[in-house]
Amino acid sequence: MRLPDPLRSRIVLVGASTYTDPDLPDLPAVRRTVADLATLFTDPDHGVVPEEHCTVLLDDADLGRVGRQLREAARAAEDLLLVYFTGHGLVGGRRHDLYLALPDSEYGDPDFTSIEYDKLRGTVLNSRATTKIIVLDCCFSGRAVTGTMAGGTGTINQLEVSGTYVLTSAQRDQVSLSPPGEDHTAFSGRLIRLLREGIAGGPEYLTIDDLYQRLVSLMVAEGLPVPLNSTTESANLIALGHNRIYADNVAPALRERQVAAEQSRPWRATGPAPPPPSKEYWRSRPASSAPNTRTPCAVAAPTPTASAAPATRPKPPACCGPSPPPTPACSARTTRKPCTPASSSPSTSARPATGRRPSPSYGSSSPTAAASSAANTRTPCGPGTCWPGTSR
Repeated sequence: MRLPDPLRSRIVLVGASTYTDPDLPDLPAVRRTVADLATLFTDPDHGVVPEEHCTVLLDDADLGRVGRQLREAARAAEDLLLVYFTGHGLVGGRRHDLYLALPDSEYGDPDFTSIEYDKLRGTVLNSRATTKIIVLDCCFSGRAVTGTMAGGTGTINQLEVSGTYVLTSAQRDQVSLSPPGEDHTAFSGRLIRLLREGIAGGPEYLTIDDLYQRLVSLMVAEGLPVPLNSTTESANLIALGHNRIYADNVAPALRERQVAAEQSRPWRATGPAPPPPSKEYWRSRPASSAPNTRTPCAVAAPTPTASAAPATRPKPPACCGPSPPPTPACSARTTRKPCTPASSSPSTSARPATGRRPSPSYGSSSPTAAASSAANTRTPCGPGTCWPGTSR
């Protein structure tokens, strides 16, 4: 949902309140309707375009001039193109096409004196505007509607334009009303009321689809002709103005709550942050106060007490005396040979003092066994002797 770019958008309001053909009664409410729509769409605070970008063609009987104004607006529009017609709607031609009556239009033969909708549709279709909106407040404005119309909705064939939202005030064979005593037509008057007063509970911006949904509810409740709509792509997401109720009631309350929340946070700084110190500031300061100067931490040594015994490092368990310093043959990752006390020749009944598995000839009384026993006799640990596989 977004508001259109006012500098790249164009609005064309076409209306006819007086007619030369006696078969077409005058519509005094059209004049007031067109004037109020122009005021709302060009409002500096809640409108969508500046006044110079809103073209008003009221009671202009020159069909050629009206066509040129429509083409110029369609060429200039880049973001939003809105064409709004209010007046008499006529049916003519062999295909019973829809025509939009001008002051000099003829009721029985509107072909050359009225705006043929199909030509208006082609002009809008050729515009490069991102969003195109056509609003028809006239009799038989739903003439091109086909298919089943359930609940006031239908499929619009002829009116469908790529990237365009089309809104009509009546269905296929219905007339649009201008109730006596009212300043506007029935459809446009309720649309003007929504734009002027807003929609309670609605969003901050009113899209054309928000207005349509609310219009259907109002028209059905009052027994008036039900409007129709058709949209393609995302044309229904563009806003036609601010929601006045939201802007007047909801927005101030939200701002007050935000201000109260900001004031309840004293630790948050108010205003812009101060600039950082300049280089001249640091150069003018003494060297001892340089920003990157750090002093070493001084830790007070604990005072020993008489009752506290000095901490001593526990002695490692003795194996065969203190461990010798590492030698080239015995690195940090090698281990010493397990210690075996020096003893006499082992007997056949005594098992070796080590966890090594005895050889098959251990404990034999033969000369071969004696030689093997002498070979297996372990020597005491000494410097430079290592035994792989045993950790220090």
